[in-house]
Formats: sequence, structure tokens, C-alpha cells
Amino acid sequence: MACGRVIIARRGAMRGIPDSREAWIEVESPSEMWGQAEKIAKDVYIRAIQGRKTGEFYEKYLNLEQIHGN
Repeated sequence: MACGRVIIARRGAMRGIPDSREAWIEVESPSEMWGQAEKIAKDVYIRAIQGRKTGEFYEKYLNLEQIHGN
């Protein structure tokens, strides 16, 4: 899931997977998406936290080894 990087998605794009507002940022428009990307590009702290939350979400819900219990 984005290799532990920040995910910025259009509202509804993440539908169908378990909800986690911590694992991605939802926006309404492409211009808002650019705005968020620019903001995050300048903030190492936010990138680190968001990347960690994305990685945790992947391990909990999307990692096939976890899902299949291997």
C-alpha cells in the first residue's frame, strides 16, 4: 500500500477496504490533492507519521501472509 508512503486519494476511492482515516488522506478535487501533496512534501514529520500509519494498515488488513495466517 504505497510502500509505506503517504496516500492522497479522491473521496470514495478507498471504498471497499476497512476504514482508516489515519492511513490516507481523502480530498474532494485534484487541486486539493495537489495542495495536500505540496504541504506534505514540506513536512517530514507528517510524512513519517502518515507513512507509518499506512504501513500499519497494510500489515493489519492487506498483507496476504497475515490474512492467510502464514
